[in-house]
Amino acid sequence: MAGSYRRVGVADGQDGPFWSIVDLQLDGRRVVLQGIPNRSARGLALAFETTLARHVETVRVDRARSSFDQAAADVEAWAAAFFDAARTHLAAKGWLTREFRLRWETRKPAGDFDKLLNEASIAEHIEAQNGAVLEAIDLWKAGLGGYIAAWNEGHLEKELEACRDFFNRVERSPLTDEQARAVVCFDNRVQVVASAGSGKTSTMVAKAAYALHRNLVPAEKILLLAFNTDAARELQQRIHDRLHPLGLDGGNVAAQTFHAFGLDVIGRATGRKPALAPWLDSGQDSEQLMRIVDELKAADPIFRTRWDLFRIVLGRDLPAFGQEEDDPEDWDQGSKSIGFQTLQGEVVKSQGERMIADWLFYNGVRYSYETRYEHDTTDATHRQYSPDFHYPGINVYHEHFALDKDGLPPSEFHGYLDGVIWKRATHQRYGTTLLETTMAGLWDGTAFVYLARN
Repeated sequence: MAGSYRRVGVADGQDGPFWSIVDLQLDGRRVVLQGIPNRSARGLALAFETTLARHVETVRVDRARSSFDQAAADVEAWAAAFFDAARTHLAAKGWLTREFRLRWETRKPAGDFDKLLNEASIAEHIEAQNGAVLEAIDLWKAGLGGYIAAWNEGHLEKELEACRDFFNRVERSPLTDEQARAVVCFDNRVQVVASAGSGKTSTMVAKAAYALHRNLVPAEKILLLAFNTDAARELQQRIHDRLHPLGLDGGNVAAQTFHAFGLDVIGRATGRKPALAPWLDSGQDSEQLMRIVDELKAADPIFRTRWDLFRIVLGRDLPAFGQEEDDPEDWDQGSKSIGFQTLQGEVVKSQGERMIADWLFYNGVRYSYETRYEHDTTDATHRQYSPDFHYPGINVYHEHFALDKDGLPPSEFHGYLDGVIWKRATHQRYGTTLLETTMAGLWDGTAFVYLARN
């Protein structure tokens, strides 16, 4: 809807007042008002435009409310279906899995619901919705991940309490809290990382028992895999010894080696079960593996290069966070310092620096270690700065920081982050280029991808 007016004067040389014609366009209809004094016409036009603007805003808000109501109905239906499915899945499977979350995220209604939720003109309308709609809005805003994590955590706490006696009896010693949590967590992929002798086998046995105890999985659907025959036999025996006293069907729970399981699958699929390679049965697997590697190295220069890189540089175990400088292995007579000797021959302070230096050396990158920075940085609180690495061919500096994936140092490294900030600021002040790697980058491999790219 639009309105306009124009003023029309009396012809030249004639006496008389000035009059206006107000020409209004009303939803496709035209209304012409003639003979209106100028002052009145201006007031009428202004009043009309004000009323028109209010009407347009009212229509816009009404449409926004209508759009919200339609979208909210879809979101409410989706949320209700999700809550029902979550309760059913949790009761049947014992855990809301990653696949469950992804499946329901793909079912989220399409549209501009986020935009409508941020529409200030319908805020009161949104706040006045019933509880089911508001709960659906909360789910939409929070995302399924937060809800599912909270549901799983609540389920975990309830199970730890409800099955406390079971967890105390399922193995010879009561399960620790960490073991019990690993047992209850029934996502489709669960990784337990622990040192030798810390109870991983007990956790496997307890998890199988818990699945039967809670009727989550039938016994014939449970398979425990081990790397060698002795470990598989131990698993099978412990399943028998621990499950039968609890009245659980341990006889149909299978424990096999990876090889045996693979052979069974091939046999069932093809009708012909193959035999293992003779060198596997004779305990010569390591020797045979090295023969295979030697043959590949002789036949493929690229494989030889990558194998040597892995063996010489990347095959080292990385220390725990904050322990890079622990247990130094070498002494540098020239600098009178202890640390870790690199392939290039210098002694560096940390194992992470050694891995980086060896990678650089192996890839033919010319570098120097802890060379004096090209600008004078000494002041009342700082000594002359010497970055970890310098690449003279391109005049680029490189610092390897003891930072985790969140960019934080070990808690006991007091003042370390201040040093990181100062080094970054120094390079920015003097306009020099700084490359950065972290321990987190060494752990996940991104550090070497970053260095190769730069």
